[in-house]
Amino acid sequence: MVRYIIPGFYEHTETNLRLIELIRDRPEMFREGTAIHACYGNFQFCIFDGGRIFSRYSPASKEQVNAISYDFNNLGVPIRMVFTNNQLKETDYYDRFANMLLEECENGFNEITIADENLEKYIRERYPQYNFISSTTKCLTSPELLKQELSNENYYMVCLDYNLNRNMKLLQSLTEEEKNKCEFLINAICPPGCPHRKEHYRLNSLFS
Repeated sequence: MVRYIIPGFYEHTETNLRLIELIRDRPEMFREGTAIHACYGNFQFCIFDGGRIFSRYSPASKEQVNAISYDFNNLGVPIRMVFTNNQLKETDYYDRFANMLLEECENGFNEITIADENLEKYIRERYPQYNFISSTTKCLTSPELLKQELSNENYYMVCLDYNLNRNMKLLQSLTEEEKNKCEFLINAICPPGCPHRKEHYRLNSLFS
């Protein structure tokens, strides 16, 4: 089975919901074993986001947040909020809008992709019911660091640095348990081997 994590639970809500329903109702239209595991993204103007803010959207209301979470969850799909801003200050953790999102979406089913250890600690202490995914924006290109991350029981999944996607020697060396915990990024903004990738993520966070 191939489990996809698709983007845009906020800006492409209806399109994604219809796609999930189509896979459910008309599986013969898709390659056998195709499934949507989660829908990722963020509610616009959340300070924990790591970039890609679209100014044409308005901040979501509490009612919109609940409706979006419910609609995806009702189809068996968690929403996954991507919190990869690596330029946060401790005072930013208390942002009212971001904490409203965390409070409203905490149901033991929804997920968070995280990069900052201090933000992760803050969220875990106050909103412990989330499933956490280690972000590819950590840029863990070392096999040793990847193995260490995969062994961390605090993470439900680990999104590999995209430079490891074709490292067959490494991938074949993983145990079945480790393989089942791996996610692959297939829409990276940088070309393979980009020496400035960390700086790109820093700038995305700085100007988001």
